Parts: sequence; structure tokens; C-alpha cells
Amino acid sequence: MKTPESQREQKLTETLAREGYWPAQASQELKLGRFSRVVELCKEGLRSDPDSVSGRLIYATALYKADQFEDSCEELYLLLSKDPDNLAALKLLGDAKIQMGDEIEGLACYRRVL
Repeated sequence: MKTPESQREQKLTETLAREGYWPAQASQELKLGRFSRVVELCKEGLRSDPDSVSGRLIYATALYKADQFEDSCEELYLLLSKDPDNLAALKLLGDAKIQMGDEIEGLACYRRVL
């Protein structure tokens, strides 16, 4: 069941996507599981807007979901260099590190989230 807040967020994302905001478009594609399309949108968008935190997080998430853990980590490190306290990025980095067998680094990321 969707909360009123999540419904508002979804409507906002849909509106932004229709207006051409590439992170919103990529977010919608991510929800549909179209990882290659997300990667394409994000690579293109990040060329012109390399400081987009939301775009980089969506890109890293798509890479993670496509089992490209090392590439996902690279994107997350770039994101965290600009926004070191980004909880979503730290959590995803922890997940990726655990998937790669680096439990110590993964747990360190989780500790930072806490």
C-alpha cells in the first residue's frame, strides 16, 4: 500500500520525467527494471551534469542491480566525494561491498549509516 507521501513523490517524478529531467526519467526506467536504458540515460546525463547526486545514485543503483558491483562502487565513491554523508549511497556501497565479499568494508559503510 502506497502512502500519500510516496504517491506525491511518484507524481513529482512522473512530472519531472515528462519535462525532460533525466534523473527522473532514469528513475522511472529503474523501477521498470530497464537497467541498460538507465545506464544509457545516466551516462548521457552525467556528461553534461557530472555533479548530479541523484543521477549518479540512480546510475550506481542500476549498475548494482545488473550485478556490476565494481562499477557501482566507482560511481558511489564519486558521489561520496561530493556528498560524504549520503546515507543511500553509503548503504548501497555497503551492499555492493558485501556482494563482492568485502565484509569488513561493507560493515564499515553500514556503521557510517548508523
